[in-house]
Amino acid sequence: MAQPKTIARPYAKALFALSSDDSAAQSQWQTFLDTAAEMAEDPEIMSSLNHPDFFAELQTWLNEWLKKARKNELSDQERNFLRLLEEHDRLVVLPEIAAVYTELCSTSQNTTIVRVLSAQAMDDKAQDALSKTMQERLGKAVQLEIEEDPELIAGVVIEYDGQVIDQSMRGRLQQFARKLDD
Repeated sequence: MAQPKTIARPYAKALFALSSDDSAAQSQWQTFLDTAAEMAEDPEIMSSLNHPDFFAELQTWLNEWLKKARKNELSDQERNFLRLLEEHDRLVVLPEIAAVYTELCSTSQNTTIVRVLSAQAMDDKAQDALSKTMQERLGKAVQLEIEEDPELIAGVVIEYDGQVIDQSMRGRLQQFARKLDD
């Protein structure tokens, strides 16, 4: 089977083309995709996606979540999109569709998403410094997505545009272990 991101790309591109001229529509699709992706990543929901009667229940849950997230229900286009994914057994790639759509939106706004895994919480000063450094390095605006990962022990892992900068203690220990094996 093809990689999930490969499967997701045409769907995300189609949604982006549909909404690219309207920032409100982009925002609505982004909220829809993020909410749907969050649901699809839930292990209990993932295990139920292949059951034939589950699709109607999924739509009901998603509708309720969207009422809370953006104060309105599923649109007809969103319902049709979900139905299309369901008919082609692609509901499991919703998280990848959301990620590719986010990348497309960022690229169109000349912004790069920089994902940061940090061993500890980063204060505002550290976030500002990292944001400024990355903007200078990339020559465009950046949007930081910061997540804590105590398993890093110390330091950070920075991911952007397919690049990874691993300045974590765990990464350094793994690199040292590989050198010892050689």
